Amino acid sequence: MMKTVCKKALSFSMALVLIFSLTALLSGCTIVNSGTMSEIEGTYELRSYTGPEDRNHIEEKGIKLLLVIKSGGVGYYAYQDNETPAYISEFKYELSESPNEPGKYSNIAMTFYEGGSSNSLSIDVRGKNLNGKSPVFGGDLFAGTFGIEYYVSSYLALVSKKTDLTTVKEHFPNAKFMPYGAKNFEGVYELEDTENSDFVYFITDINIVTEQARAWYMLKSDEKAVEIKGLKSVIAYDNEKGYYINLGNTVATMDNYCSQFTISHNGNAYVMRGAGLYDNEEIENYMSEKYDGYIASLDIPAKPETALEFWVGDNVDNVKFSNYQEKYGMFGGKMYYGTGYAPTVGENGEQIDPEHCVIYTVTSYPDYSDKAQHITGIHITDPAVSVYGVSVGTSLGEFERIMKGEGFIITSSNDTHCIARKGKMTVSFTQGSINISVKVLNKNQIEF
Repeated sequence: MMKTVCKKALSFSMALVLIFSLTALLSGCTIVNSGTMSEIEGTYELRSYTGPEDRNHIEEKGIKLLLVIKSGGVGYYAYQDNETPAYISEFKYELSESPNEPGKYSNIAMTFYEGGSSNSLSIDVRGKNLNGKSPVFGGDLFAGTFGIEYYVSSYLALVSKKTDLTTVKEHFPNAKFMPYGAKNFEGVYELEDTENSDFVYFITDINIVTEQARAWYMLKSDEKAVEIKGLKSVIAYDNEKGYYINLGNTVATMDNYCSQFTISHNGNAYVMRGAGLYDNEEIENYMSEKYDGYIASLDIPAKPETALEFWVGDNVDNVKFSNYQEKYGMFGGKMYYGTGYAPTVGENGEQIDPEHCVIYTVTSYPDYSDKAQHITGIHITDPAVSVYGVSVGTSLGEFERIMKGEGFIITSSNDTHCIARKGKMTVSFTQGSINISVKVLNKNQIEF
């Protein structure tokens, strides 16, 4: 799925009403005045930027912006806000000649990255200032409520006739200079095709200004969640190569339309595409969803040689559990003691499990919306019952060794327990019990 990767909420381009969506294509302006190229040239400072309810976002968001217009179709801009360190970059522009005044121009259409037609804005020329006004649309077109919700306006005042970076450097002495369009590649990227890769997921959050990136990945071989901080990320531009990124030890060519680049791992090429994730919570949810989706795509291992009557995943619609002793108290399913096991009854009428037993859990599967009944859990405390050659009397170290040999991944291990997983199945071991299970979800895809 094609997603945009650019971080837009507090970027310079938003300060200039460059709304990176379809609304930007609908932006308009009123021609108030016009000027010659020599009159328009100079350095401008953003003085007003208003949005909904005419709130001025300059103070609210700490926006600081200078715009340098010079002849030749290329200018400079410098920007910072409360969340964005100061930086300087280039933009390209086209002037619209006034129909009634040859040699004078009434609008400037500005572009901030290659191919960014939707990233353009016309700004009126008023002699010694620039201003723009764009509508932001909302509502439901089919319900008849679609229309202009509010206007976003900007006003820039001429502060200097200099067309180099002299004035800019006075206001932004430590700002980093970046090539034209580089800022547009900032954002979160995801590995596009995880199904045919070594990864459960791989995402990276690239900050172009600080030249730092974070990366999160999980390999299918060990399913360990890894986070890398402080990864070096530098965007550069070459007339022949175009944009390219140095990400750690990887050099990758960037797509001009701010959507993807390619990395390599173990000799395989993988496409990284814009993920549309904007904060840590969204990233955490993304990784969780990718992991759950990966597990759901796997199979349940076949039943090994064992004395167990049933195996997880078995359909038991035709089993007469009236011949089995039910263990009471489960919500959303039923539990039954295996053949030959029966609880005792306590003083208050409660069931007391025998010291050695097997208990089967029966629920819908793979989620609770399914009618069919399956074995989704097996609880073993009988040392006479083994699976994969493991019983409750096996040591923790031996359990881990055996399960690895059977192709299981150890997902958790300490002095008291060890958890192993293969495919959809999880085996949790303590010296005293073995629990075998598969995940069951409710209709909202939440684990029961």
